[in-house]
Amino acid sequence: MKIIIYIGSIFAMMSASTNNIMRTLIKQIVPCTYQLIDFGITDNKGRSLGLQVGTCTGEVTEAPVDHKYGAYVGYNKLGQLFSVNMMVTKNGTSFGAYQPSKHYESMAEVKDAIDKRKKECIARYKKQFTKA
Repeated sequence: MKIIIYIGSIFAMMSASTNNIMRTLIKQIVPCTYQLIDFGITDNKGRSLGLQVGTCTGEVTEAPVDHKYGAYVGYNKLGQLFSVNMMVTKNGTSFGAYQPSKHYESMAEVKDAIDKRKKECIARYKKQFTKA
């Protein structure tokens, strides 16, 4: 497997206004890293199949009462947050529908999610593109 790492950002802000749910802000505290993983499998057109994985670390704080825009709603745990975004690739370019980021409380959970997605993708691609 070949891995390429580069820097970017995957935190997206959502506007929301509600009075009953905690509104939080997420500040990126560690630059995001992206890995491009090549599975060593090609499709029928000879394109290399893989996975693009972006990970980012943020700090979650409660939004001030007068903060009107750009707050997250529905994530009520304060402290560190680990975010991951995974997209399948063909020839190193993302392919298919956009997949939203998922948030986890530890890097161990992120690693487990990445390993699970890699196994699922490799199994699917081997079944679909390996000649019997």
